Amino acid sequence: MTKEKNKNQYVQKYRKEWELDVNFKGWLSEVPGDSQAAHCKLCKSNLKAHKKNLNDHLNSTKHKEAIKRDKTIVHNQKIDTFIKPTILEERKIVELRIAVFIAKNCSIRAVVELSVLIKSLDKSSKILNEIKLHRTKCTSLVLNVIAPCMLQELIEDIVEFGEATALYDAFTNNIKDSGLNLNNLIGIGVDGVNAMVGAHNSLASRLTALIPHLVVVKCVCHSLHLAAEEAFKCLPKHIDFLIKECYNWFSMSSKR
Repeated sequence: MTKEKNKNQYVQKYRKEWELDVNFKGWLSEVPGDSQAAHCKLCKSNLKAHKKNLNDHLNSTKHKEAIKRDKTIVHNQKIDTFIKPTILEERKIVELRIAVFIAKNCSIRAVVELSVLIKSLDKSSKILNEIKLHRTKCTSLVLNVIAPCMLQELIEDIVEFGEATALYDAFTNNIKDSGLNLNNLIGIGVDGVNAMVGAHNSLASRLTALIPHLVVVKCVCHSLHLAAEEAFKCLPKHIDFLIKECYNWFSMSSKR
């Protein structure tokens, strides 16, 4: 009678869905070649593939110590603990405005005290109290966020409105909007680029066609630079090198 009972006894096999259970996830795995056993990755030991045995092992001192040693195991933690709060858009705007103010008006060292001052203005404001802006972050915002955006806007304006026609329209419209008579213009001082002083299609050529007596004064610094650049082409290379190195040497300190 006992032998028949042993023959009909149920044999529990390892079930793959156990690995999805929150209590077993991360440390339980099957044993290759043995369907009646389970393996604990943390304790490096094999267990019987019975739910009761697995629960007993889960609550054992050995397994708990192994969990403490293994910092990577995720054990009975809610997903909320892994979600980092996102930075509010309003806070980003405030920090960017502070960075622009610092870059424009004062030293970068003042940003820490300025942030503390702004926080104290309204203790009930969640946005102001969450401001975290120190010298390193402020410098990064100016160099990597604000400066590239301003440069891109400047490039777009130059590309779109850098021709002589746009310059002429902007200049004459500004004169008219100011209530001045364009015919009373005696002279203008401009840069030496082609769009400003070109012989055929420039701001100066368009204005002199309208006002024949107009005196156009080019930028002296630009003209001297161009003249010096052409003159150096006739000199030996070592003289050019010597003069440039003299400038580089004294530009570091006037006391040298």
